[in-house]
This record gives sequence, structure tokens and C-alpha cells, in this order.
Amino acid sequence: MCVCVCVCLQVNSVAVSPDGDAFATAGEDKLVKIWRIGAQECFQTLPGHTEEVLNVAWSPDGSLLASCSLDKTIRTYKVMVL
Repeated sequence: MCVCVCVCLQVNSVAVSPDGDAFATAGEDKLVKIWRIGAQECFQTLPGHTEEVLNVAWSPDGSLLASCSLDKTIRTYKVMVL
């Protein structure tokens, strides 16, 4: 049995990883989240912003993820999607 819990917060941006195996989201919850395509749950949460996250983008090789926020910062995260 699968139980899905929905927390209705706005997602501002979605970016698919270059290899097509994952996607990242930026949202009003101040978090960047990474999801496996085909899975129904987030497998990595990247904190750090103090305000709503507006956009996310992957580096061409998929090793870095950048985000920008209403807190007037840009953050980069080193990520590994298995």
C-alpha cells in the first residue's frame, strides 16, 4: 500500500538533471529538493536559504545544483544522484 502525503506549498522551479534520472525543485518552503524520476518521494533536501527559493539549475555534468532565493543569495550544492 502506498500512502502519499501532500503538503500544498508552491513549487517555483523544476529542473531535470542532465542524465534524466532526477529532478530538483525550488519552493516557497525555502528548500531545494532532489527527487528520483519515477519515485514518489524526495531523497535529498538541501537547506540554506532563509526565504522562498525561486529557481534551480543543474551544471552540464550534473555534479552541481545552483539555486537563487528571495533572500538575495545564490547557493551552489555539490550533489550525487545514485
